[in-house]
Amino acid sequence: MNNKGWTPEKRAAAAKRARDNRPWEKSTGPTTDAGKDVVKNNALKHGGRSAAYRALLKTLNEQEKWLKSLALPDQNA
Repeated sequence: MNNKGWTPEKRAAAAKRARDNRPWEKSTGPTTDAGKDVVKNNALKHGGRSAAYRALLKTLNEQEKWLKSLALPDQNA
């Protein structure tokens, strides 16, 4: 198993720092409605996974299949 350079001593020191600092008690995230509205889109980077974009891709794929079904047979065969 690759520990990515973490020796047992380094891992123990990091665990102790985490226990001493208790960061999970300090990080509460947004508490106001305005703050929550801002962060709810943090994972959305470019809209490539939006419902509208997925619907467009589905329509384009269906159109491509339909166009291929209309293609004339190869005249050189």
